[in-house]
Amino acid sequence: KHRANIVRANPCADAVADEALRCALTGLVRGGDLVAPPSGGDVALRYIRDRVNVPRDMSLHAARRMRTALEATAALAGDGEGPPIPETNRRDQDPRAFLPVS
Repeated sequence: KHRANIVRANPCADAVADEALRCALTGLVRGGDLVAPPSGGDVALRYIRDRVNVPRDMSLHAARRMRTALEATAALAGDGEGPPIPETNRRDQDPRAFLPVS
């Protein structure tokens, strides 16, 4: 459920963001055996890396491991960065997409 929301919120194409996220998570589960993401996956992964929220999303240790996996996988695709984090608002952190639908 949350994977779909993370992919939908990403500025990259859904297919690219989804495959890139799967590549990063595969590397995390395999203990560092990295899988190259698709072209443009570097931007998608760094967008997620910059927006992992501690402690809302996960514990500090888990977030560090996740960010490390996202960056290591993104480095295989290139050096593109996601859009900068807004300083005037945080609408990119809208939690409504993650709430149960009633």
